[in-house]
Amino acid sequence: MQYPRLKKLSLLTSAPSILQNAPILEELKMTSNAIKANPAILDTIPSTLKKLKLKLEDGRNHVDPNTIERYLGRVAQQCQIQELTIHVDMFVAFENVLQAVYRFSMLQRLMLKFRRDWQPYQTERFLEGLVNACPHLSSLGIDCNHAPSTYSMNALKRLVHLKEFAFSIKDMGPYDSFWHELRTFSQLKCIRVRDEDPITKFQIRQLKKHRPDMNVIIDGWYQPF
Repeated sequence: MQYPRLKKLSLLTSAPSILQNAPILEELKMTSNAIKANPAILDTIPSTLKKLKLKLEDGRNHVDPNTIERYLGRVAQQCQIQELTIHVDMFVAFENVLQAVYRFSMLQRLMLKFRRDWQPYQTERFLEGLVNACPHLSSLGIDCNHAPSTYSMNALKRLVHLKEFAFSIKDMGPYDSFWHELRTFSQLKCIRVRDEDPITKFQIRQLKKHRPDMNVIIDGWYQPF
């Protein structure tokens, strides 16, 4: 069966024939369950693809990170991806997958989610590389168990097109340098933050006073902008 008008597809379980017969597909979501059920779905890459979401945290159905890294490399070569979302369990297992993100030089929107195991120094290293590799980013989301460091915030200022940023503010209440970097992040127009506490509530009020042009969204869960 052909799907000549299909532009958006979510593969929660295996359905390779749909992917092969959707010539104008623009948005694709795949889970670990779908990939484990039929790894061949990674062999079909529609050249029209613009948005890709990989949910690689489906319980026991972990996929080989090297396989995903190679897949992302092929996608970067064959498609003009504008929006990329990756959910993973552990940073250590998927570090090479994140390195593959650097190949998407025209990327505009990126969302990364980690359940655990991403250390602050690893975050700094990744974000530094991201600034150099993906200069066109306008929207960035980092869902992990710690806030970006002051160093990372300063580095991200080099992304001159960055308008939206989602991140944790866990334990950032007393760190004036962090809030200074955020106040002076002039191109940012919208932030979505979580892990608010009584101390950070005060800092957020101060941020709103200094940056009335910035939309500040407090959210317990990360949602797309």
